[in-house]
Amino acid sequence: MTPKITLLYYNNNNTFEAIIDLDKCPISQGIWCLYGYKNNSWTCLQVARSNDISAELRSDIASIIDPITLEETSYSYINQFGRKADDFKTYPSIRSQVYSKIGDTYANKKLYFFIFEFIDASHQKEAEKFFAYKTQALYWRNGGSYKKECTVDITKLLSSVSPTPEMINAFHKMITYIEKQGEFI
Repeated sequence: MTPKITLLYYNNNNTFEAIIDLDKCPISQGIWCLYGYKNNSWTCLQVARSNDISAELRSDIASIIDPITLEETSYSYINQFGRKADDFKTYPSIRSQVYSKIGDTYANKKLYFFIFEFIDASHQKEAEKFFAYKTQALYWRNGGSYKKECTVDITKLLSSVSPTPEMINAFHKMITYIEKQGEFI
């Protein structure tokens, strides 16, 4: 079974509106947050910024719905001159593995994608970090991962971002929306 996926965008009235068809999403660039519900608890799983939200979500949702196998695949490397240069092994990307894992973990559960428009690239970056730091999104990485587990000072991270009032308001509306969903499940 696959998770029940709900797509919502933050509209000009500062409320969330359902998206039935991702191709008709009125927001093309900005950030999105993915929340999952299981064991009577909501978890922010991912936050990302994108210049083509529909394409990115289409790809991520495909990995959620169609879990991948982690088996290696043989790949013949053919050069520009049509000759086989060597054989290699390929594996699914970490990104595909993350969303496939989300699909497995949240099978028969609820997933919510919240989409926010931020056209200015610097606002996208600030909004992404602000939302990720505030929610401590489970799979979010800021450009790279740590090599080993460590303690991170969230207060210090939060003090390093400068969210606009629009970002703060949108964040609080999302949290309020999520909390209300818990009442109806």
